[in-house]
Amino acid sequence: MIPVPGTRMKVIQGHRQTDHNAWMETGDVVTVKAVYPHVILVERPYKDRKRGMMRECFLIADLYKHLKVMP
Repeated sequence: MIPVPGTRMKVIQGHRQTDHNAWMETGDVVTVKAVYPHVILVERPYKDRKRGMMRECFLIADLYKHLKVMP
């Protein structure tokens, strides 16, 4: 099942990068912003700023490897 925009999800496996502020980390709570044919756009507020949202796309094929729906 593909989540609809507005669904809150939790990152269970983030991307392994050296700059952790630029990517979603394990344990982050994100909101689905948009659903496209092959990707889902999610966003969360920046941790060190008061304004702005960080956005990242996840492939629908690997969606449940990286995200899980929060109850």
